[in-house]
Amino acid sequence: MASYGIRGKSRLKMLASATDSLAETLESQGLWLRAAKRWGDVFFSCNDDDLRELYVQRREDCIRRANESYRSRNQGCATNDLLLVKKGIDDFYRTTNLGPVSNWYIDWN
Repeated sequence: MASYGIRGKSRLKMLASATDSLAETLESQGLWLRAAKRWGDVFFSCNDDDLRELYVQRREDCIRRANESYRSRNQGCATNDLLLVKKGIDDFYRTTNLGPVSNWYIDWN
């Protein structure tokens, strides 16, 4: 049983024709933003509306993966450093009985 995609056309046939070797090479190397740019270029050079929709989906997927990659790279360093600073400030306020002076203060019960 065939899976039908956009406007009743076979999704497998559409996916087989929606290829670009450069964009797929960039994707395989993990260069998601460059691949998204390439999918955008392919989108503008295409005249078939069904293929354009698939190119948009590929581009959005690349952008999503680029965002995930960026978050995973930066999650460890900046967030943990700020949490250590915040904890140090909270400890100082608690030991000196200054109370909640800033929005950084947390009551650690």
